[in-house]
Amino acid sequence: MAENGSHWPMHVHNGLRCLASEIVAKEGHMNRLNVNAVKANAAQRQNAYYNQRISTKLEDSEFLLSTVMAPIPSHGDEGKNIRRSDILNIINHTIHSSPSDDVHWQLPKGIADIYEYADHLIHQGLIQEQKEKFYECPIPSLKKHILENHSPPDDTVPRPGS
Repeated sequence: MAENGSHWPMHVHNGLRCLASEIVAKEGHMNRLNVNAVKANAAQRQNAYYNQRISTKLEDSEFLLSTVMAPIPSHGDEGKNIRRSDILNIINHTIHSSPSDDVHWQLPKGIADIYEYADHLIHQGLIQEQKEKFYECPIPSLKKHILENHSPPDDTVPRPGS
């Protein structure tokens, strides 16, 4: 349970809740536990947690979101450092180099500029400042979820210098 949720305490907590529910449903008979049901329920809770983190504004700009999140290191990525200015440059580059005017590539309604977008990522818990003013995604499995579920087709991702 801990590994599936990047050792994030809320995922461990929810996994244990699922296990406890299964134990109660089986009236304490451990030999009757349905481990697959526990895993499935824990995965549903994990996805619900991620969906709470991805606000409507971020959902509306999902291609921008995934493109910005891709180069941001996950917690535990050694030797990878990114500063706020780097994040702002990625946001700006993505908006101005997007392959279309599709709203999924643009700043969402209600977000005035790249600074506010970066602040929104922080507020939603998608990125977090660490020591020495470097940023990371605190939950590696959250970053993986974003990249798997909100990315544009590979051939449309704007690359720096393009």
